[in-house]
Parts: sequence; structure tokens; C-alpha cells
Amino acid sequence: MILFLREVNVNVSYYIPKRMKEGYGLNVNAIKEIKEKGASLLITVDCGISDVRAVEYAHDNNIDVIVTDHHEIPDNYSDAYAIINPKQPDCGFPFKGLAGVGVAFHLIIGLRKKLRELE
Repeated sequence: MILFLREVNVNVSYYIPKRMKEGYGLNVNAIKEIKEKGASLLITVDCGISDVRAVEYAHDNNIDVIVTDHHEIPDNYSDAYAIINPKQPDCGFPFKGLAGVGVAFHLIIGLRKKLRELE
């Protein structure tokens, strides 16, 4: 994701949570740090679908969130700007068993297609 976004001249940085300290999902403290860097868009990879509080905090702080995730959809899931997850009930993607990296890769494919159409 980082390499693609840099290749198309997006000013991008990344945040990798310390799993033993921060857990496995998106968290408010991470978003505070991301906000301090001046981000207005956050793209998750392999997390975020169940991180309702963190996504809400991002939204309240003027950060749009695009969630790319492959985990099961919980009853109460995040209200992100966009959710890309083949396990969503209304998703027509034919293969529901993608890993998180595969979901993120398909976002890149879609972005690349759109950017080529805009040329």
C-alpha cells in the first residue's frame, strides 16, 4: 500500500501498532499520533472492522477512514468512510477467503484503474 501510494505521489506515512502493548486493532492512541502528523485520511490494512470507537474518534477529528479487512463482520461494526471486506453480506466478490493483504491489494487495483481513467 505504501509503495503504491508513494509511486502515485501521495504524501504518505504509516503506523504499525505494537501488538503486545496496543492490541490487534485500530486504537485511539494510534489515531492521536496519526492526527499529530497531520493526516486527513487513514487506510487500515487487516483491521478496523470492529474498531468502532477508534473509527468514531478519527471521524470526530476530521480523519476519514477506509477500512480494508478480512475478518468476520461483527453485529456492531465501524462506520468508516469506506469498508472493503469481502465478508460483507452485500459484497459480490466471489472469494470470501482473502487474507488482509489480498483485500488491500484489491484496493490498490481499484485505485490504479481509477487513476488510469483520469489520465
